[in-house]
Amino acid sequence: MLKSNNQQQQCTKGKNKKTLIIAQEIKFARLLADNDKRIRDKVLKSLKKWLTVRSQSSFAFTEMDFMSLWKGLFYCMWMSDKMLIQEELAESLSKIVHCLNSKDNIILYTTCALKTLATEWFGIDQYRLDKFSMLVRRILRQTFVVCKDKAWDMQWIKEISQIFEKLFLCPKTNLGFSLHVTEIYLEELAKISNENLSEEDVTEFIRPFVIYLITTKDEHQMKHIMKHIFRYLIFQSNIGIEYMEKFAAWRQAGFPCTHLDDMKKLELSDMEDNSENKDEFSETEILMDKVEKPLDPRAGRVDVELPQISFNPAQIVHLLSSYKFHPSSTAKSRRQLTRILQEFKDLSEGKMPLGTKKVRNPIWQKKDTDSKKAALRLIQFEKDLYSDNINNKRKRYK
Repeated sequence: MLKSNNQQQQCTKGKNKKTLIIAQEIKFARLLADNDKRIRDKVLKSLKKWLTVRSQSSFAFTEMDFMSLWKGLFYCMWMSDKMLIQEELAESLSKIVHCLNSKDNIILYTTCALKTLATEWFGIDQYRLDKFSMLVRRILRQTFVVCKDKAWDMQWIKEISQIFEKLFLCPKTNLGFSLHVTEIYLEELAKISNENLSEEDVTEFIRPFVIYLITTKDEHQMKHIMKHIFRYLIFQSNIGIEYMEKFAAWRQAGFPCTHLDDMKKLELSDMEDNSENKDEFSETEILMDKVEKPLDPRAGRVDVELPQISFNPAQIVHLLSSYKFHPSSTAKSRRQLTRILQEFKDLSEGKMPLGTKKVRNPIWQKKDTDSKKAALRLIQFEKDLYSDNINNKRKRYK
């Protein structure tokens, strides 16, 4: 009897602790959606402390815990006004992931955050769409920062890629959310990686979009994936950058030759003499590398430098060919996949598969500008027009 009483007391204590935790989560979610900004800021600070302590305790987080918290965080962003305040809030919400210490909690938190935004995206009006788009961008950025802190471990990369794979295949995911994530995915990856990603990591990061492309039936989504994922990779490669520079010079010169390959790149010999200037430039480049570059455009600095993502076209060809006969594929998706497959095959052989490479060079004929001949032609035309000949009736009628 004593043993059974002790077991009952332990069970009741465990239940009381769980009910207290659920009550705290509900209270956080309710206060995060408050009208007063000061209350929302205080609750957000206490939430970060609470998550840090809770992640170190024996009570493991569940999906319902993070979903209920993100319901309040979603409306915390909803109630936020003014652009700078919204930007600061989006940054703080995205950095909550660093309060968690275990791998399972980080993966579960990121999954619940993206799932909440994907399902609630349909209800966002046009006046609040910009700040939630910024929030998705910041969450995506901090997800890549977590992978960077783990030295781009392949296990972490596979877990993150599975998150996006399940998100794209989920029927509750809104179409606008999927298109927005597709548009900003490689941009944020390029900013965080800073040319430190291996070719195998890039191939693993692209895997969810291959599955998304082969399983979708919407042609608009296919074109969006091809433009912002696969064509983006082609144009930012070394061959693509060389093509863009050559085409810009070709167009600026007024298309002097028929083929783009006739244009040749010449190096200026004057730069070899200025050895002192070279040393100055190298010192300034070293200093610029040490300074952190801005990741978002600001007033007076509209453009943001996107580093190059190095990848192996042969690995992407192997990845695309492995999903060519997916059971959920359609005729349209297989056609688009075959097209991309051929483009990356050409790229692996050192050819640029896209872009204009040849223009038609028309032969300009010299116009007849003799005034006497022009006057004679006009007189002959009037005679034929006003003549009463029977054979010219059809001509007059016309």
